[in-house]
Amino acid sequence: MNKLTSLFLILSFTFNQCTGRENNGILNKAVYEDPSTLVIINLKINEIAAFNYQDKFGNIKQDIYIDIKKDTIIKKRIYTTNPILYNYCVNQQVPILLFPDDTVSFKMTGKNFTCISNKKNSFVINFFANLNESGTSIFLFSNSIKKNNTENQKISLLNYLYNCSMASLLNNKEKLLDSDFVVIKSVIKCEYYKHKLIRYTVSNNTDKLKLQDTINSYIIQNKDNISSSFISLVSTYNQSKWIQNIKTANDAFLMYDSCEYNYTGKLRDRILLDWLYNIKMKSRLKLETYTVRYLSIVTDSNFKRFALENYLTKSFQNDTTDILDLAGKNKALKEIIQQNIGNVIYLDFWASWCIPCRQEMKGNKKFSDYQINGKKIVYIFISIDEIFSNWKEACKAELLTDFKNNYLLKDFNTSKVKDVYNLSTIPRYILINKKGQIVNQNALRPSDPMLKTQLVKLLAE
Repeated sequence: MNKLTSLFLILSFTFNQCTGRENNGILNKAVYEDPSTLVIINLKINEIAAFNYQDKFGNIKQDIYIDIKKDTIIKKRIYTTNPILYNYCVNQQVPILLFPDDTVSFKMTGKNFTCISNKKNSFVINFFANLNESGTSIFLFSNSIKKNNTENQKISLLNYLYNCSMASLLNNKEKLLDSDFVVIKSVIKCEYYKHKLIRYTVSNNTDKLKLQDTINSYIIQNKDNISSSFISLVSTYNQSKWIQNIKTANDAFLMYDSCEYNYTGKLRDRILLDWLYNIKMKSRLKLETYTVRYLSIVTDSNFKRFALENYLTKSFQNDTTDILDLAGKNKALKEIIQQNIGNVIYLDFWASWCIPCRQEMKGNKKFSDYQINGKKIVYIFISIDEIFSNWKEACKAELLTDFKNNYLLKDFNTSKVKDVYNLSTIPRYILINKKGQIVNQNALRPSDPMLKTQLVKLLAE
């Protein structure tokens, strides 16, 4: 199997091009001072591994390891105060339960892996992996449904997998600590309810209201649970119940008000972040007001830092600036281009969550010092990330922190830059000649050997 085929099998949602929309997210950093899980991944030469997980902010994180040139041991810390699911996702999703203050080792052997914990019974962390092997895991639902299945067939399968997962949990209760039993039960229920909300198309509105009432009761009873599975359920519940009514900015304001009233503590802190994001999409004029309001009640320092960095600081914008540098200073892309008239400019639009974008960055560096007759190629990296922190972390990983022309586009969805360059997918590359004119609005990628020929021709003009 070649590497391109393998990469396709790693993540079904990774395409040759990515749409201009990301999961609202932030990368974990040690400054959050949370407990952490140390993940150790042992990879042999030419092996492939891919994982994803949802952090406390509800963001999907991806860890992808490909093109391993030698036997490698990868160590990664995941900062969390609650158990989370770390999903091995080569060919299919295999969830592993990670607990705070633990060390978990993965040994890859072809298509399979073994997972060992330093603190926990191996049965606990591998509970869902073992269910997957037996074909009775609730997590197999997404992979099992087909487009031609009727809605009743989908619900029957969901109910079957839920019952199997719960039966297995009950049958093995004696192998588990009470606290571990509660965690696994919560994960199963949250996954089940979440899929029902997403998949359950009902003609009878009464049935739909009954389902929502059931889930609302479960949320109220478990209001102190801020695990990633539970947060994901609450977010899905709020979206599925109200999103059809969120048509205007005022609707988003009302939902924020409702969640502020109905939830408390860290659960409220986390859920209101969802609605700050929706307010940002509907009304930038009110974003600052609601962010300040949020900061006055937030109890979790991590969420407070997130709101400060991603919603308050970016709300102070004017019509002349459309990008930010790593220091958070406002810049204007038009001015950056004007400053580089006389050089060939190569615009690279990318995002931290776009795997093809980041793979192409290796090719960019070989042209960075290329010049003819004193004229050079000026590379301008522009991320369309919606979250400042995600962009900063990706810049560190891709060694862009010392790169002069490295910027974040402010508000991809509303930016005029999006319209000027007709941006709809990434990665996207644009060539501008020495006169400052766009000569190719869909230029070759850095990995294409013909790119150098085009660049040399433009430099020689």
